This record gives sequence, C-alpha cells and structure tokens, in this order.
Amino acid sequence: MTQRYLEGEDLNDKGQLLQGASRKEGLIARYGAPLGQQEPNALVAAWNVVLIAG
Repeated sequence: MTQRYLEGEDLNDKGQLLQGASRKEGLIARYGAPLGQQEPNALVAAWNVVLIAG
C-alpha cells in the first residue's frame, strides 16, 4: 500500500482505493494519545496492518 488515510482528512473522499473498499474503517488511521516516553504533545496515529497469505 502506498497510500495512507488519516481520520478526519478531507481528501479521504477523493481516495479511489478508500472509496472502493468494502471496509473503509480498516484503512483509516486513528489518532490517539501519546504513550510512554513520547513527548506530551506528540501526534500519534495507529494503523492495523493485515497480511494475507495465499
């Protein structure tokens, strides 16, 4: 995958891969709070990567 989709991004509506996906929520990174040793004002986004063997 060479595209990333971020929660709340206006351009998500124009992403062809995202618009053609049956489970759009699985392609959009969600923002969260900094954890552990990260700076308190760090911007943190999480993706779930799924590898399909076949």
